[in-house]
Order: sequence, then C-alpha cells, then structure tokens
Amino acid sequence: MDLCSTLAFIFSSGSCLGSTEPCAMVVPDIELICEILLVVEGFIDVCLLASKFSTLYTLCRELFSKQDHCDWGLHAIKSVLVTAGLLKWRNKNRPEDQTG
Repeated sequence: MDLCSTLAFIFSSGSCLGSTEPCAMVVPDIELICEILLVVEGFIDVCLLASKFSTLYTLCRELFSKQDHCDWGLHAIKSVLVTAGLLKWRNKNRPEDQTG
C-alpha cells in the first residue's frame, strides 16, 4: 500500500483514534516544506532560502526556550513565510534574499 492510500485509510476509518494499534509517523522535512511554501509565495531561488530558513529555525528550536509560548514549529514557519511572501509582493524591486 502506498502512503496516500495508507493515509486515506487511516483518516477514513479512524483506525488510529483511540486504538492501541501501531501507527507509522515521520518527522516532517522542514527544508522541503519551506521550499514548497516559498514557491507558493512566489519566490524563485527557493533552495538557498529554504536551506537558510530551516537552519535558522532548527537552531532557534534547539537553543531557545522550551516554554509553551515559544513556538518554533510548522505553524510559526508558515506564518513567517507567508509574511515574507506579502513583503515580496509589496517590494517587487528588492532582491529575494533581502525581502523583509
């Protein structure tokens, strides 16, 4: 069974909800997620920007406070990249690596 059909089965049948059966999970690939979000926001040179951004957020998560109000997860990443996209569209003449 491929990943898509496995996920479709899990979500449609609810087999992971409240059961003791094992369920496979993976750690999200932050750099790939950043690349996709940057493309969606209209950036061109996404590989370098995604690499820098994922390194920054990984370091922040490891070095800064572990308290609940310090969010270095996917929600925070998406919020920052969407804001970067808005800034990019407002300042179309600026180079991509200087958006902000």
